[in-house]
Amino acid sequence: MKEGDCLCVIVLDFLQPYKPRPETSATVARNLVAGALGLQTRVSKEQKELERRKLKEARGPVTCTR
Repeated sequence: MKEGDCLCVIVLDFLQPYKPRPETSATVARNLVAGALGLQTRVSKEQKELERRKLKEARGPVTCTR
C-alpha cells in the first residue's frame, strides 16, 4: 500500500457522518419551492400531521442538558 492510499482511507473515514442520518420527508423542500414560487402548498391537514409525527419519531426523545 502506498503512502497516498493510506491518506485517502483516513480522509474517507473523516468525511463519514458521526451518526446515521435521520429519516426525512419532503415537507421542507415543498415549502421552500412553494415559497419561492409564491404558491400555497396543497397538502391536506392529515398529510401534514402524518409528516410532522413521522419527523418527531425520527428525531427521538428530546433531552435537556442543563
